[in-house]
Amino acid sequence: MSPVAYIASEAAAAAAMHVIKAVMYGKLQLLDWTAFANGLIIGLAMMAGNLIAIRTIKKIDKKRYQKIVAAVMIAISVWLFFSV
Repeated sequence: MSPVAYIASEAAAAAAMHVIKAVMYGKLQLLDWTAFANGLIIGLAMMAGNLIAIRTIKKIDKKRYQKIVAAVMIAISVWLFFSV
């Protein structure tokens, strides 16, 4: 998967998940306006982060990007393995 497609698909999946969660929390009356406003601010920050990431990733070579993603995934896997 290309770097831009990876970021875009991750962002779309996260947005869909958060919208569904917000609707369900609202229906169950577990979401007040303060929590909603905080979530909205965090969501806007995440969108800004994705825009910055896409601009940065467009400048990075695809092979280098794949190596960085693989290294991060290995590091997280090792950390999860030893943290349990």
